[in-house]
Amino acid sequence: MTSIIQYKGTIKFIELEGGFYGIVTDNNLNLLPSNLTEKYRQNGAIVEFSGKEIKDIKTTQQWGTPFQINDIYLIRPGCKGDISFM
Repeated sequence: MTSIIQYKGTIKFIELEGGFYGIVTDNNLNLLPSNLTEKYRQNGAIVEFSGKEIKDIKTTQQWGTPFQINDIYLIRPGCKGDISFM
């Protein structure tokens, strides 16, 4: 059974495979959220979130660990769309 994990991280627009959103955690893990809602698709946004890794799945993005978000909280907004954020 996969346990719920809590993280803090930065949402990033990744320009691979047509572009998608990933989360880079403060401890440098790359997570590929399966259910990141439009509200949180902000490049550079800082979030706290919890959820669990999705096992036994392959993705077309081939980036990060597939992850299902249970709870998410916006700490600092980012940019909407695929605009690069420094």
